[in-house]
Amino acid sequence: MKKIGINSHKIAKIGKLQLERKWVAVFAFLALLFLLVPIVRIMLYTTPWYDDYSYSLVSRRLWLQDHSLSGVLWGAWYTARTNWWAWQGTFSSGFLMAIMPGLFGENYYFIGPMLILFVLAMGCFALVRVLVCDVIKGDSWDCLSLQAGVTGIIVVLVHSPWNGFFWYNAGVHYVMMHGFFMLLVAALIKLFYEKSKPLIGLLIFWSILGAVLVGGSNYVTALQGMIVLSTLFVLGVIFFKKKSLLLLPSFLVYVYCFYKNVSAPGNAVRSAILASRGGQKDAVSSVLYSFVEAYDHIPMFSGWLLLLVILLLLPTIWNMVKRSSFRFRFPLLVTVYSVCLYAAGFTPSLYSIGNGGPDRALNAVKFTYQILLVINIVYWLGWLANRKKKGKLLEKDIPAYWWFYLLAGIFMSAMVLVSPDIARGCLSYRAYHDVHSGEAYNYYQEYQNRIALIKAGGADVQVPPCYFRTELLSQGELSTDSNAEQNRFMANWYDKNSLSLKLE
Repeated sequence: MKKIGINSHKIAKIGKLQLERKWVAVFAFLALLFLLVPIVRIMLYTTPWYDDYSYSLVSRRLWLQDHSLSGVLWGAWYTARTNWWAWQGTFSSGFLMAIMPGLFGENYYFIGPMLILFVLAMGCFALVRVLVCDVIKGDSWDCLSLQAGVTGIIVVLVHSPWNGFFWYNAGVHYVMMHGFFMLLVAALIKLFYEKSKPLIGLLIFWSILGAVLVGGSNYVTALQGMIVLSTLFVLGVIFFKKKSLLLLPSFLVYVYCFYKNVSAPGNAVRSAILASRGGQKDAVSSVLYSFVEAYDHIPMFSGWLLLLVILLLLPTIWNMVKRSSFRFRFPLLVTVYSVCLYAAGFTPSLYSIGNGGPDRALNAVKFTYQILLVINIVYWLGWLANRKKKGKLLEKDIPAYWWFYLLAGIFMSAMVLVSPDIARGCLSYRAYHDVHSGEAYNYYQEYQNRIALIKAGGADVQVPPCYFRTELLSQGELSTDSNAEQNRFMANWYDKNSLSLKLE
């Protein structure tokens, strides 16, 4: 009988099999899609809440009159203008928040969260694309790997998922606007390198529109946008000479919109209300303390999953930068600038409420931190690669062994399954759990029953509490007091005199 044994030579040969850059990129993109599927799936169960009802009320009433889209847009303009005078200057956010898809019917609300996710992902893909392919002349396959990795980081490891993707009002104000911010920066950088006149015209058109959107957005994004746009314009004058004039229209529009945003009469009203609660800081103290907040939030914004994904990207990054002709000069200056830009995200909240900011604002700050972290890793490795080129120490690429990515994937999956804290920080896992456990479905059914009860009720309606709750879909409940703000907003939406919670 012939003895059957293990051929160690064949095993060693299989272990040395390497993935081409193309396949690394394809698998990275497929992994991103795999992570996004449960997030998109649970968005079908999202429901309106609180300010969704107040910001879209005028638009909804005009829609119900004659089902005219022009009426919806006029209602959004009216809402944004009223809030600019009476509450805060974020006019572009206010306009989009007033077009909550649920105004066309409760079953359309999910479109809003999906649009928020789409804009953020497109912004990330566009920004990574111009930085890799245009600035450092990287390979398209390496670029796709980084696009998938960075997008996965900012989406799956979002600081506050409900505020980020599942509550339209907060998601538009911070997450979608940060997506527009990245699209704007990508367009401005692309203008330095683009040669096609029609495409240059489109980029200028978008950059002007983007300047309006970002300049009138939340103060975290708007302030960081002001810093980045000023930096790009100065760098353009220094390195690209006349091409910097292509940025001038959007830069001037941005400055004007930013000024209208921060100087709005409503800001004084809001500031007076917040001042009565105490804790506000002056401008100088806000800037100084922003560095303290930036340092304190690094552990919160980091974590094992972030570090492991970056570890997976390191071979791709190293192989990419060592082939690049970009010189990667002054890495310390890039890091200092990055720290200042990241810290600037805390300044508006310190100035207005005296602390680092609510969770919805920290989403935008964390996005900036994550992207700057990857940029700095790329830049420092590029600087190191340039030094090694001079010493002729660079030879072959770092091999992309298939088992490296397989073991890393298994290890990350095991960490999520074993550690509740790590699982809580992984949005894809939480979304999958809530859908497949039935919690999301049961929550949505209770919501629909509540809406049916409200519509069928009289002028004064009482509803039972929702017992099936999931943190990703709902972080608030109506009050037994019909005068509570969340109750009044929802009552006005359905033309009721009062709405309250009835405890059984």
